[in-house]
Amino acid sequence: MRRQSRHGESQVFIVFGMLVMLVLGVVLDRVALLRVFPSASVQSNQSVTKTKTASPWVGIAQTFKPTTTTPAGNTYSPPQPSYTGSSNATISKGLLIASGPTVIGTGGTRTISGTIHNTSGKGLAMVRVTFATYDAVGNKLGEAYDVVDNLGVNETWKFEALMGSDVRAYRLEDLSSW
Repeated sequence: MRRQSRHGESQVFIVFGMLVMLVLGVVLDRVALLRVFPSASVQSNQSVTKTKTASPWVGIAQTFKPTTTTPAGNTYSPPQPSYTGSSNATISKGLLIASGPTVIGTGGTRTISGTIHNTSGKGLAMVRVTFATYDAVGNKLGEAYDVVDNLGVNETWKFEALMGSDVRAYRLEDLSSW
């Protein structure tokens, strides 16, 4: 009986030793890989100047700049949409568009951004800004909007209305408060 318990204990130590060796092997393998291939890690230098010191290059400095390539699928960026004004827009009294609207971002992650100031003299429970969005030939695609709750007296709100990548023009359609 005593022999079996020692035999079981030695098997546990062997398995534990094998796990430790495996983990150390992976860590050492990664460190060695980074030393042999430093480009496998992220480098933040935009340009590196190297001076070759071995003959016949003594004292000659060369600047190497990394090349950047764009993946084939991400080469097109649609033009920025144009703002076509606010004719016939419904705008609540006491709201002032302090800045914007402007488009922020490129591609599929674009927002119409700006600021709205509460000049009504009272707190507003909710404010909503809505923009009509149009395609390249002027067809209405839909709306981009943003909403804020509880805009206090003389407070300014930065709105960000998300729009699609196919939008080529936008127009202020509504600025309402409750």
